[in-house]
Amino acid sequence: MLLSSVSALAEPAPAGSPYGAIASEKRSDKTVGDAVDYASKDEAVNAAISECNERAGGRHVCVLRVWFHKQHCAAYLASSKETAHYFGDTKEDAVQKGLGDFPEGRVVDAACN
Repeated sequence: MLLSSVSALAEPAPAGSPYGAIASEKRSDKTVGDAVDYASKDEAVNAAISECNERAGGRHVCVLRVWFHKQHCAAYLASSKETAHYFGDTKEDAVQKGLGDFPEGRVVDAACN
């Protein structure tokens, strides 16, 4: 019997759990999925990739871009030539750090635990 990857995912842990992740389409970054407040890195990564693939119409085109832990936030930025991620205490902090250091990048996603 085959189980779908979505049904096999763990439910998010209570708020304040330490792990989160951001995934996006491998080639375009047009579709994004994020997961926050998971009890383990693997659960957060799998949930973010699954959410992104679901938003991409069920195609398996998404990859992990960044994972984060504890009470932190992450921002994922991309330009036509490169990608980068930044961390901060708030979404705004992570985004501002990214735009300050990588001004040609556009914010693809930002998330916090």
